[in-house]
Amino acid sequence: MIQTGEMLTSTSTYPDLGIVTREIIFPVKNTDLVVGIFVDITAEKRRREQTDLVKSQTIQQAQEVIEKQMIMAQEIAGLLGETTAETKVQLGKLIKLMRQDPL
Repeated sequence: MIQTGEMLTSTSTYPDLGIVTREIIFPVKNTDLVVGIFVDITAEKRRREQTDLVKSQTIQQAQEVIEKQMIMAQEIAGLLGETTAETKVQLGKLIKLMRQDPL
């Protein structure tokens, strides 16, 4: 890194300290010095994890609602189909009866 003059950016976790840091390290031109900036991003990471958890739970609940709605729609369609078939049979019998000539 010192030889190339490139900046290095990384994220590190320090479990013993209970923190997460973003680290920016870069060489100072024309010297043998290196500058390191460490930013504590623990709170940001926790908020992001909490947000990800809420999103995940919301997606799961939405999928469950969709599945329940599909099951209910299929049940309603089945019942509607049954009653429509029964109605057709009964009305067909009524039509046949009404078309017969009374003697």
